[in-house]
This record gives sequence, C-alpha cells and structure tokens, in this order.
Amino acid sequence: MPFVEHLASRGLSSSFGKQTAWDIPRREAADLAPHPLQLTDDEDDLWAVQARRENVLLGSPPFSAPIVSVTGRMARMTTISPTAFVDFKRWMASTADRDPPKVAYSLPVSRRTQNL
Repeated sequence: MPFVEHLASRGLSSSFGKQTAWDIPRREAADLAPHPLQLTDDEDDLWAVQARRENVLLGSPPFSAPIVSVTGRMARMTTISPTAFVDFKRWMASTADRDPPKVAYSLPVSRRTQNL
C-alpha cells in the first residue's frame, strides 16, 4: 500500500481542500541530484520536493522531547528546533509565490507551534 493511502486509511488528510497532498521537504538539489526525489518504488506514492531555505531547518539546533504513542509506549522524539520551524513557516507564508491554501495552513501552524 502506498504511504499516502496508508495515511488516508488512518484518517490523516491534507489541509488543502479535497486534494490529498503532503509535502516532504528536502534541501535544494545540488549537482546531479534528482528533483523531485522519489521516496518509494511506487510511482504514485510520496516524493520529496525541494524547499527554498530548507538549510535553515536542517542547520537548526536539534530539539528532543519524550512523547507517548497512541498505544501508551514512551519514546524520545528528536526533530528540528521549534523556533526555526516557526520562523521558516512564517517566511514561507510571506513569499509571493506561495499557494494561498498553504499560506492559510502555514500561519496557524506557526502560531500553534509558538504557543506550545
């Protein structure tokens, strides 16, 4: 089962209307790196797309916190700095070529993340 169908079967969907879309960002391609980058063998599955300034996220200090899964198991999640994420989302929302539905998603996500 392609990953997108797997997510959809669990009630996860995009916030961009009826079209299901997940962006898996990656740093801008250098030299002969393929773009977009296919993540699985299924042509209709997820692809990683280049994100301008992705290096801001990748170069941010790591953030680590304990999390609890839906089954109650504990784990440690290490991810990017929440501050870097908020700054990146606000910058993306301010770019002139950003799709309006994605702007409508990015700004509230940045606010919620900052409030946490």
